[in-house]
Amino acid sequence: MTPPTSSYIISWVIPAPTLSDLSGSSTDIDNDIDLMLNYLQPYFPPSLLQQNWRQANKMMDKVADPSQRIRAAIRSCLKDDANQLEFVRLYQNSINAQFNGFFDRFYEKNSGQELTFLDYFYVIKTITTYYNSSLMFLNLSPLARDLCTRNFNSLFYNNLIIRQKHFYRNRRQNQGSLPQQQEQYSRDSIESSPFLRSLSTFLDEYLFKKALTRPFSGTVNVIDVLSTLISINMIKDVNQLLIQLSIQKIKQFILSNCSGIWDRPLLESINEFIQNEIYPNFSVIVSYSADTNLTDSINNVYLYDLIKIAHDELVSLRIKEIYSIISEYPRSTDGLYELYQCLSTKFNHHHYNQTPDQSTHSTNVINDITNLSNFSYLANYSLKSQAYQRAKLVDTFIELCYKNLLHSGANTVDVITTYTKTIKSFLIVDPKGVLLDKVVRPIRRYLKTREDIIIKIVHGLLNDSPSSNELIELARELRKMESKSNRNNSIVEDSLDLNWIPDPIDALPDFKKGKVSDIIESLISIFDSNEIFIEEFTKLFGQRLLDLHNYDVSDIEEHLDLLKSRFGKNEFTTLDIMIRDIKESRVINEIVRSNSRHSSESVNFHTSILSHLYWPSVLDSLSENDTFNLPSTVSSRFEDFNENFSIQKKGRYLKFLPSIGLVKLNLEFKNKTSRSFEVTPDKAAILSLFNEKSEELSVDFIAKQLNMTSYMVSKGLSFWVKEGILLELTKTLYIVNEDDEEEEEGIVQGLPFSQSGTTTAANSATSESIPSSGKFKEFENLWPYLRTMLENISSLSSERVMTLLKLTIPKEKFNFSAIKDSQLEDYLDWLVDEEKLEIVHGSYKLKK
Repeated sequence: MTPPTSSYIISWVIPAPTLSDLSGSSTDIDNDIDLMLNYLQPYFPPSLLQQNWRQANKMMDKVADPSQRIRAAIRSCLKDDANQLEFVRLYQNSINAQFNGFFDRFYEKNSGQELTFLDYFYVIKTITTYYNSSLMFLNLSPLARDLCTRNFNSLFYNNLIIRQKHFYRNRRQNQGSLPQQQEQYSRDSIESSPFLRSLSTFLDEYLFKKALTRPFSGTVNVIDVLSTLISINMIKDVNQLLIQLSIQKIKQFILSNCSGIWDRPLLESINEFIQNEIYPNFSVIVSYSADTNLTDSINNVYLYDLIKIAHDELVSLRIKEIYSIISEYPRSTDGLYELYQCLSTKFNHHHYNQTPDQSTHSTNVINDITNLSNFSYLANYSLKSQAYQRAKLVDTFIELCYKNLLHSGANTVDVITTYTKTIKSFLIVDPKGVLLDKVVRPIRRYLKTREDIIIKIVHGLLNDSPSSNELIELARELRKMESKSNRNNSIVEDSLDLNWIPDPIDALPDFKKGKVSDIIESLISIFDSNEIFIEEFTKLFGQRLLDLHNYDVSDIEEHLDLLKSRFGKNEFTTLDIMIRDIKESRVINEIVRSNSRHSSESVNFHTSILSHLYWPSVLDSLSENDTFNLPSTVSSRFEDFNENFSIQKKGRYLKFLPSIGLVKLNLEFKNKTSRSFEVTPDKAAILSLFNEKSEELSVDFIAKQLNMTSYMVSKGLSFWVKEGILLELTKTLYIVNEDDEEEEEGIVQGLPFSQSGTTTAANSATSESIPSSGKFKEFENLWPYLRTMLENISSLSSERVMTLLKLTIPKEKFNFSAIKDSQLEDYLDWLVDEEKLEIVHGSYKLKK
C-alpha cells in the first residue's frame, strides 16, 4: 500500500500559485492585472532587504499612491468577492517566501547576540506600514480584508515565536553540550522565544520604571508599541506578559516589605501599592487591548483581582512563617488578623463597586472578563482555592511542630506554652475552630506521652506569681473563665440560634465547635479522666495547708472555688475536709492553749490536726524513717497538747508526726548576734543536740540519739554546714562554728570563712611550705591540719587545738601519746614567733 503524500511534499514539488502566474497577454484584463501587479511590487519592504537594514529603516517604506489608471485597473480586477478572495490567496503566497526568507536571514545574522525589542519593533513596524499602504487602495471587502489580515498575523506569529523557538532548539542540538549559563539560556529559549523575552524586558522597563509617555526614541512610545502589536494580533501575549510582570512585582513587594513583620497592619500599604504603582499602568494596557469600551465595573474587577493576588501572596508568605508567628504571640496579633482577612475574603468583585445597581449585572460582568483579550488568566490566578490555602497552612504548621517542638529534647513547659499560643492564634485565623482542631491533635498526642505534664499543668494553674510561674497564662485563664454551667447554657442557646450555619466543608468528622477553644478544658481533655488532675490538686493543696503559719486558708479556698467551677463541686470532697481540718485546728489550738499548764510557752506551739482518712497524699507517703525523737521541750509540749485534746474530744487521741511541719529557729551566738531560720523538724532536732553539747558530734552519735537514719542525719548536717552554722571536721564529724567576733561576722553575712574550708589536710599541705625547726621537727606533720582548722574556726585555745587534732589526725600519722600539752603549747608559740600564727585574747589564729 502506497503511503499518503503530505501536503508539504506536494507544495515543494508543485509550488503554490502566486501573482506571477497570472497571464501576461495583451488583453485589456491582462493589462489591468499587469498594472496592479506592478503597483504592488516589490512584495516585501525593500529597505529590509538591504544589508544594513538598521540604517535604512529610519524611513518607513510605503507604496506610492496609485494613479487614476491603476485605480481603474484595481477596480476591474477586484470587482467581486470571488476575485478578491482569489487575489488574497495569490498575494499571500507571493509574500510568504520573501517573508520567511527575510526572517531566516535575520535570525542567522543575529544568532550571536540578543536582539532588543527595539530591533524587533522596527521590523514589525516597517512591514505593517508597508503592507497597510499596499492594501489601502485595493478596496477589499470586509471578508477579504479580514482574511488578508489574518494571514499577515499568522506570518508574524509563525516567524516571531514558533519558528524562532525551533531555530534556537536546532542550534542547541547542533552545538551539543553547553556551559551551565548557556544551557539555562537554551532552556528559557524553548519556553519563550527571544522576541517575547525582549518584549517582557521592554514592558518592565517602560511600564514599571519609566513614565508611559516617555519615548525610547524620537517618535515612538509605549502607546505606539501597543498599537502596533494589537494590529498583528499579539495583544494576548502582551496581556499575559503584563500579568506575569505585575505578579512578579507584587511578589517582590510582599517579600521585601512583609517578611517577618507581624506587629503592625500591612494590608492597607499593600492595597495602596496595587492602586498607585501596579494598576495605573495595568489599566492603560487593558484600555488599549479591550475590544469594547471598559466600564467602571470591569475596571474594578481587574483592580480587585490584582489586590486578591497580592493577598494570596501574603497568605503564602505567612504560611511559611506560621510557626514563628505563633511563637511570637501576642506580638504577632496584627499579622494573624490580616491572615484571617485574607483567608476569609470571598471572591466578590463588587467589593470595589459603589454603584447600587451593579449587583444585578454580576454575571454579565464576569463574562465580560473572559472576552477581554484573554484576561481570564488574571482571574484564574486570583481564584486560588481557599480550601487549598487552609490545608497548606495546617500541613505546614504541623510539619514545623514536628521539626521544632514535638521531639524528646523539648521542654514540657515550652510545649504547653506553644499549645496555648496555638489555640489563641488559630482562633484569630479561623474563629470557627476548624483549623485549630486539626493543628492541635498532634500536640495533644505528644503531651499525653510526657510524664510531668500533670504536675506542670496543676502548678501552672495554681501559681499566681509571674516571676516563678512559666505557665502564668494558665492561672490567668483559670480566673477569667466562666463556670461550666454558663458554658453549657451558651451551647444550648447556640443550638437554637436561627442564624446557625453548618460547619465548614473542611472540618473533620468528629469536629465540635468550642471543643478546643477553651485552653484549660483542652489541656485537661488530653486525658480520659479528670481523676489524675484531682489527685494532683489534692496533693498540692495538702502541702500548702501544712505550710500555713496562721491557719489562713482564704487563698486556697479561692483557688478551690475556681477549680470547682471547672471540674464540678463534688470532685473535691477530700480537699473540703482537709480545709475543714485546718480551720478546726485553729479553734482547738486556741482552746487547748488557754487550758495548758504551759500556756505562756504554748504561744509558739501550733498544731495541725489531720483526719487520717482524708489526707492520703500526705499520710500515705510516710514511713518508719519519718519517725524520730524530738527535743524534750517539744515532746513535753505535745504531751500536754494531747492531754488537753482528749479532754475536749472525748474518745479521740492524737498521733504525733514529727517529720511534718515547720520549726522557726532563732540562733544566738557568743557575740550577741543571731540568725533566724525556718526549717523542717528533723533539721531542728539535729541542731538542738549541738546546743546541748558544746563539743563536736559524729553522724553515728546523732543518729542514735534521735533514732534517725544516717542518711537523714547527713542531709541535715550538710544543710547547716552550707548555712555556715556547723563546720565539717571530717566526713562524719561536725562542730558548731562560733569562736570569736570575726567568725560571727562571717556567719551573719551567711558566707563561708574561707574557700578552702572543706579542703582536706593532705591537699592543703601541698599548697604552702611547712615551717620546720630542729627543735620541732616531729611536729611538722601537724601544720597542714592545724592550718585547715584555723581557716575554718578562725581561733582556738591550746586545749581546743589539742582536742581537735586528736580527732582529725589518724594515729598512724602522729602519735599524740608521746607528747605533752606543754610541748604543743611551745610549738604554737614558736609558730607565733615565725609569724604563722598570732595570739588574740588567749586564742591562736592564723596570721594575716
